[in-house]
Amino acid sequence: MSLDDGAIDPTRCPMHVPRDALNNRVPMWLLPDQGVLLESDLVEDHQGDPFAVVPASTLDGYRGICRLHPDNNLQLVTPRFEQDEVIYLEGGLLGFCPAPRDLLTIGVELQENIYKVLPITEACALVAAMATAETLMIAGGMPAMAPGAFQM
Repeated sequence: MSLDDGAIDPTRCPMHVPRDALNNRVPMWLLPDQGVLLESDLVEDHQGDPFAVVPASTLDGYRGICRLHPDNNLQLVTPRFEQDEVIYLEGGLLGFCPAPRDLLTIGVELQENIYKVLPITEACALVAAMATAETLMIAGGMPAMAPGAFQM
């Protein structure tokens, strides 16, 4: 894909993920709506699962992640699977790949969603709580929220 300067609406600009921001070994780009699986003691569902899927756009400002207009060349890879999958995107960075759902999948049995992408407001609140907890840990303070306090 080739881009001219200013060809992307700023809200649709890809997210630049610096090296090691999300357990990735190299800097990389994510589309804003790409689901990213986060693990945090602040998240705990009814089964005690400490994972949540957030849209990449909600990570803006977290660990140096930001929206940037890419260089003119950007390679997009969109994996598709029959069922929803969580896969390693790079290093330890996990991405959520929902199964395509359209008219052709009517009547096809899809597994129950193991992971659901959090709504933007909830995802932003989670990312903010994680950033605060990390800041307090670095400063030697106590976590802002008890483990499992952020309920989905």
